[in-house]
Amino acid sequence: MTPAPAALRCRVDVLPLPSTPEALTAEWLTAALGSRWPGCVVESARVSTVMTGTSTKIRVALGYNAAGRAHGLPPSLIVKGGFEPHSVHLGFMYASEMRFYRDLLPRLPMNAPRCWFAASDPGSHQSIVIMEDLALRGVRFCSALQAHTYAEAKAFIEAMAQWHAAWWDHPALDDDGDLGWVGSTFDDFGWMYANRYLEPDGWSHWMAQPRAQAVAAALRDRDRMFAALRSLDIIPATVIGPLTAITSFLTVVSMAALGLGVDVRVLANVGGRVTAAVTLSLMFLLAISIGLIHLFK
Repeated sequence: MTPAPAALRCRVDVLPLPSTPEALTAEWLTAALGSRWPGCVVESARVSTVMTGTSTKIRVALGYNAAGRAHGLPPSLIVKGGFEPHSVHLGFMYASEMRFYRDLLPRLPMNAPRCWFAASDPGSHQSIVIMEDLALRGVRFCSALQAHTYAEAKAFIEAMAQWHAAWWDHPALDDDGDLGWVGSTFDDFGWMYANRYLEPDGWSHWMAQPRAQAVAAALRDRDRMFAALRSLDIIPATVIGPLTAITSFLTVVSMAALGLGVDVRVLANVGGRVTAAVTLSLMFLLAISIGLIHLFK
């Protein structure tokens, strides 16, 4: 794997990381940003917006000395990290996001906020990413209450297809690869996060919200969604191809047996071997169906 060019990497010097918005001082921001841009000093730092959530997004207005302005450092940046009361329980998640910005984003063909600094504190739960303030670009932030146009949805899918195509079965994602930390779709962390919403009481709470009425009825069925999510990693990727071929063959055979475009009288006259093969195929498909029903019940 070719390392990302130095110009694209986040600064990752080990620094004590602040745990409160008040600790985002000009001195700390100078230490975080200054070593990459020689002579840069943050002369003023003012927290203008605090956006709470699973993690905290803090918009900081910055003033620089002449060297900082000459480097083109922006007047506003977003500091994202674990500044919430619950953050002590989510350090692993903050660390994963930090590693995405530090290690993965420079290798992806992705239009994403620029990362200016990313680091974790091994002595605490805290990981911090200092990223571009997209408000300075004049972007439109998406809303669940505003539908996407066809062109926007198409652009999203095409972008995701590029990421998948570039990294499908990439050796760097193997357990012993340099990106092995990425994990699978539903590793222990994924299930821990998903189970917060799949617990019966929690699910009932969220589905009772007015906005849940915009969700298709099938997707509001907790048992159905639980079974679907559980099935995501139950079949290894290495056997999906052969299973697809076998399934296609059995489907053709079963269609013949059901008389979909096939004259059953002709089939019966072919001989006992063909009839036996069709019967066994149907029995095999029935056994698979019953097994899957019991598995996801």
